[in-house]
Amino acid sequence: MAPAVATGADREGFPVLGCVLLELVDGEVRWVATDRYRLAARVLRPTAFEGGPRRVLIGPDAARDLAEWAVRQVTVEVECAADAAGVRLRSGSDRREVPEGAGQGRGGAGDPCAYPDYRLLLEGLEAGRHRVIVDRAGLRDAVTGRAGAVSLSAGAGHGEAANVGGPGEPDTVGDTARHEAGQVLEVAGGGREPVRMRAVRTGPDLRIAFDPAVLVPALEAGVGPDALLEITSADRPVVVRSADQGSFTTWVMPVRECAGADCRDTARTDD
Repeated sequence: MAPAVATGADREGFPVLGCVLLELVDGEVRWVATDRYRLAARVLRPTAFEGGPRRVLIGPDAARDLAEWAVRQVTVEVECAADAAGVRLRSGSDRREVPEGAGQGRGGAGDPCAYPDYRLLLEGLEAGRHRVIVDRAGLRDAVTGRAGAVSLSAGAGHGEAANVGGPGEPDTVGDTARHEAGQVLEVAGGGREPVRMRAVRTGPDLRIAFDPAVLVPALEAGVGPDALLEITSADRPVVVRSADQGSFTTWVMPVRECAGADCRDTARTDD
């Protein structure tokens, strides 16, 4: 979660984004972080849930310490008293208490009620028209080190990847070539030679661009060998998660294919 927390000017302008949001609601424990260009969320379903909804802001360092402690425990109880700020995690006789906004230093973290309503964003997203499964480390390496916007394309736009047929087994040599070309993802731009990778995808031809500074951390935060990208359109948030459909998900804003710094100002999760 911590890599998605806002830093620098974004954090100064919106202090709540400099924290991880812990939300207890609807029988779930939710961890959320966003810097307005990406949004990371993890949903945990506890064996028992009591009390009403509660929101707490936790500094990224404190959240990381809690996670490192929690993974070593068999079970963990999360307590957020309605009349007290902060959160308490307990496992047997061992416990960790974190005041609200811990780790934020001078100025604090602000009111958790001021944290963006990320659910409005997610509820407004249509089902992805494109689904791409690709080697996670391979895509990360192909994007890393590029300057400016990096394009991902499959189908039309690079040689024989054009005019990919629909689902089903191709029945001619030509169809076979187009089908196989359509299962290739090309990473281009940013001052490096294009890289073509094998991919499993559904949906029509696609071309979309990202800022490497946003996409790479989303890929690094995943687990497992493969990444799943669910794409609605070139100007809507893209779902990036492990192909095993785990509970950790990142939504990444695409950019226009222009200079990276200029593009980042054109697409934010709070617009």
